[in-house]
Amino acid sequence: MLATNLTFYRRVLRLDIAKLGGSAAVDWSAFFDRSSAYKLLYTLQIVQAVLEDGEDDSGSVVLLNAEAFPAYKVHQAAATSGPAEEQPDSEREKTEASQGGALLLKKKSSQVTESPQEDAQLRAQWTEEFLSQGGFQHILKDFMAWAVPAAEGQEAASATEPVELKYVAFMLRLLRTFIMAAFSTSDSDAYQAAALARKSSSLREGDPADPGDKVAPEEGSSFKQLQELLQGPMGLEIVDSVDYSALQRQVVCVTSQMLKKQKLTFEDRLIVDNALNLWVGCLLHRGELFQEFVESAWQGVKSEEFLLAGLLFCPYETVREEFKQSLGALCRKVPGKEDSTKITPLAYTLKLLGSNFSLISEYPCKQYFELFCELLDKYFLESKLGGALGAGDKVIDSEALLSAVIGRIREENQKAQRARTEL
Repeated sequence: MLATNLTFYRRVLRLDIAKLGGSAAVDWSAFFDRSSAYKLLYTLQIVQAVLEDGEDDSGSVVLLNAEAFPAYKVHQAAATSGPAEEQPDSEREKTEASQGGALLLKKKSSQVTESPQEDAQLRAQWTEEFLSQGGFQHILKDFMAWAVPAAEGQEAASATEPVELKYVAFMLRLLRTFIMAAFSTSDSDAYQAAALARKSSSLREGDPADPGDKVAPEEGSSFKQLQELLQGPMGLEIVDSVDYSALQRQVVCVTSQMLKKQKLTFEDRLIVDNALNLWVGCLLHRGELFQEFVESAWQGVKSEEFLLAGLLFCPYETVREEFKQSLGALCRKVPGKEDSTKITPLAYTLKLLGSNFSLISEYPCKQYFELFCELLDKYFLESKLGGALGAGDKVIDSEALLSAVIGRIREENQKAQRARTEL
């Protein structure tokens, strides 16, 4: 459940924990205090409640990592042994600091204060000051400075820390939310396409091993308030302040390293989910980034290996679905005249899927096959209408594709025949 120490909640949203000498200036390194793991986690949960409604279908506020707080275990023990003696706020803060967290109380809505007006005012105040006092730039700089492991088996110690992964997931969540909100006021096409891809993937069920584990919740109503705040110069400042080429490089490298893991934790999948949606939004906003993605190999990450790792090789269905929806959103974008000399997402992705079709019998291929069929339809429709598919050689080798299809059919028939023989 959502951690709801009212005193600390107010101090976080008023930025009292990071104001410099009582001035309006904010020390964001002190606000996101990485020297104290539990304080950081608690602060992140409060900020996340600001960004979204945070309610599940039952109206309860869910704290995704409540078990990480020692105070949660204390509270659970108290629930079975009887109520704990109430303490003044000042004493309770000392107790919670020594326990490494705050008592976790059940709430039936995302409101924490007794007055909904105060709660709304605190949340709006935090969001406005986060933007006006350089909070967005701090998170962007922090994420860009995060050391991506060079290769599997050589991971930095910090990268394996659960708290560090939670912070990376949070940074991506924050960047995605604010950049998408800024796009919604200045580039509605990019925002709507990215939002549709995210919504489509979030409607899928969780992996069989993790039933009900929703990695991609829909935006809360607070997003509309953020959109209003980003109307005008403030939103344009965010859009213009991002180095999209550098951001794409970091996002792809981070996502690639997550995909190399044999088993993805919940935080790993949160990172992949938010990174993919942020990446797609940036590509839709700046079409030239796709050419950079295709031609570059950042930290040894090649574009074709990256896409196949997420769409076909990954054992998690939710991740494969997110890659399918993300690539579909990119390929559905109608290329402009300036794109006629460059390879388009549709041409590149279709060629990649066609040339690797023979692999589908070796991996779970539902998402791969569905996307391939969708893009084939779009390709032949655009070819018939004379649409621009971009430069490059032949996209589909029909003879090779037909041969691969026949080969897969023969393999399946042989497998079925051997199975009947064994019976």
